[in-house]
Amino acid sequence: MTSANPLEISFCSRILGTGLCVALAVGACFAEGSSLATIREEAVVTSTETQAGAETDNQDQPSELSVPPLDHKIYPDDRPSWIGEDPQLDGQRHRWPVVSVPSLTPEASRESLQMRIQLAVEAYVNQWAGSEQAGEAIRFDEAYIDAHLVNPSRHYSGVVTTSNGEMYEDATELVFDADFRDEVDRQWREHEVAERLAGLGLLGAGGVVLLMGLTSVLKFVNRVVA
Repeated sequence: MTSANPLEISFCSRILGTGLCVALAVGACFAEGSSLATIREEAVVTSTETQAGAETDNQDQPSELSVPPLDHKIYPDDRPSWIGEDPQLDGQRHRWPVVSVPSLTPEASRESLQMRIQLAVEAYVNQWAGSEQAGEAIRFDEAYIDAHLVNPSRHYSGVVTTSNGEMYEDATELVFDADFRDEVDRQWREHEVAERLAGLGLLGAGGVVLLMGLTSVLKFVNRVVA
């Protein structure tokens, strides 16, 4: 049997050693990859569990209100029911309840009621005349309203409890009868006639000015020709 050459034995040993190192390196890479995959899977599971736990905690905790609760008003038992009724605009006598804004003093409540009475009368006049300018053109003072429109049998002064404490309010009822509506019609017709006359007067004044201007021009032309 032929003996192996020392050079060949050394070369084979080197090839075997290199192959063994490569195999160990590949195995180590696979092992490291498996470990990294396992670590990533564990991290994903842990993150999912943490998020689920956080959502559960958030569901258990009461959510904050995005809109603050409305102010509640507590009225006394003797407050008349007609105060909260809508205006009744049918029949011969039209009824319109008016209530003041809750105020800190009785004086402020009465002033608020007077302001709201004026607004209610203006709104009624606008509706009856069919024009948004009627309420501004036709004015009724406080004495006329108290004598002809305020229902003397329906007036209320009381206390209302709000979130700011006890406050004062006043209420009354306005009654618009056929006589008042006739008065509104009369004054509105007079206003429209006055508006037309004012327009005609303005047109006439413009015509006079134009005529005077033409006369001046003709005089100037005659002087130049002469």
